[in-house]
Amino acid sequence: MTLSKITHFVERVLEIIVCCFLFSLMWITTVDVIGRYVFNSPLFGSTELTELTLTFVFFTTLPLLCLKNEHISVDLLEHVFSARFKYVREIINQFLLILCTAAMGWGMYLLLLRAWRDELVSEILEIPTAYVLQYTLALLVVAVWSCLMFVMAHVKKR
Repeated sequence: MTLSKITHFVERVLEIIVCCFLFSLMWITTVDVIGRYVFNSPLFGSTELTELTLTFVFFTTLPLLCLKNEHISVDLLEHVFSARFKYVREIINQFLLILCTAAMGWGMYLLLLRAWRDELVSEILEIPTAYVLQYTLALLVVAVWSCLMFVMAHVKKR
């Protein structure tokens, strides 16, 4: 299996996972609103479920953004610089992104160790925090890999 096929497979899997999280977020909100206003009984733990689902959406989307280079950027002066400058700038941007994502991953790893040691759980539903941190850490690793794949593809095109 070639690297591009692996990258495409990872991309498709992450897109499906994000869709599932967004769909569940929609249903959590719908059930909560109907329960709150029709039956005067909101969904128990809906705020915490919404927070966790948004966390999962964010961290699952991050590798996709890195892989497709779809980060928010402002290109006011894009037409002023040469193609060579843009190429070098893009490589530098990606390596800065790799450093920042790796630093965030290191912080997440330290939080994960503490969560396992102290057996931390969420406030309302008492979901073990370590499981959430494991998922987010794994996706940060995938995000770093995605940035490296983008750099490799960018350099190969040149």
